[in-house]
Amino acid sequence: MGSEKTVKDSGGEVIDGDFYQGGCGPGFMSTETGEVIIFPIGDFTNLKEGTVELCVTLKQKLVDKYNYFLFMVDDGEDLVLLQIDWNKNKEGLYDKKGFHNVRLRIKPGPGGRGGARVLSPKINWQPGEHHHIAATWGETGMNLYIDAENKGIPNDNNVENVAWGRENFVDKLFIVINNNDHDPEQAIAPTHCIVRNLRIHNYQKSHADVKESYAKLPLHPKQDEHE
Repeated sequence: MGSEKTVKDSGGEVIDGDFYQGGCGPGFMSTETGEVIIFPIGDFTNLKEGTVELCVTLKQKLVDKYNYFLFMVDDGEDLVLLQIDWNKNKEGLYDKKGFHNVRLRIKPGPGGRGGARVLSPKINWQPGEHHHIAATWGETGMNLYIDAENKGIPNDNNVENVAWGRENFVDKLFIVINNNDHDPEQAIAPTHCIVRNLRIHNYQKSHADVKESYAKLPLHPKQDEHE
């Protein structure tokens, strides 16, 4: 994902958008509707267990009531979604203004907006900050790591093992990066974030594995000096 050539050489397609220097090298950023990267993939991604890792650099302040879709796999029924999510507060738990957090959602099979979720606490990231996110699912449940620390907070819909329904996705599957749909006409949520160093694994990484991966990234300092 370091350049358009890298994406195309890997079988992907860049639908507009540009590449900029991010927290661990150059990465893709969408700033307008329809700017997205898509990858057609085989059956190596499944719902039984897996890991998605990426680096993200914010290039604008987080906007209220706005979702930042970083990574999505969706075949129309099954879904894995990693995003910076706008959380409508539940009265009595948080302030009433709402807040952003990081969210992993897995929806196996048809049935609307259900599925299992794991959330991070409220984030207050600023433009220029670099962060590494790793989301894992499998035998140990769903975990969400931010900068190699497990920040995941299961909600009522989370389960110990999310592998109910089909194990594998169906055909004609796309990985979507930095937007919410591989169809540019439906890609209505550009991220204004630089996404880099995407890694997808067909197994659930341990916390030690995530720490090792994070330690190898050139993510320091955490914020651009010029921001």
